[in-house]
Amino acid sequence: MSLVFFAEDKPKRIWRRTWFDDVEYVPFEMLYVPVPKGYKDYLDTFYGDWHKFVKGTATHGGIFFDTDKPYTEYIY
Repeated sequence: MSLVFFAEDKPKRIWRRTWFDDVEYVPFEMLYVPVPKGYKDYLDTFYGDWHKFVKGTATHGGIFFDTDKPYTEYIY
């Protein structure tokens, strides 16, 4: 059985129930976090070749730090 997930900013997506039937633990930095057992199938379905590194833009690309001036001097 499949479930349909709707989000305002995303097109209709079908999520396989079997992706979430069980949990496995994967290393992340200094700990292990629980993820759905079918996480690889999920990532393949929604992101294609997710193993391949693609350089993209950062959402914080325009940020800089100036410890000598208050941030209010940079507000337009």
